[in-house]
Amino acid sequence: MVRPHVVSFLDEMLKTEDALRLEEILIPEAFAGKTLDVLNLSSRHYVVLALRQDRQWVFNPEPAHLLQADDVLMVM
Repeated sequence: MVRPHVVSFLDEMLKTEDALRLEEILIPEAFAGKTLDVLNLSSRHYVVLALRQDRQWVFNPEPAHLLQADDVLMVM
């Protein structure tokens, strides 16, 4: 294994009964054309990891990132 800590973290994350998990959030059409910061996602309880847009991943998207209908947020 090249990155044993990463593998261990992901394995533990998927097995744990704690609140640590990954969720997909589909962006509704009502938010198309708005920026990510309007979703007010800053919290210590979750982290936005990536955004799936036009079949491409945007990792750690900026608050000013423009949303499109049917984008998918990956949140941990």
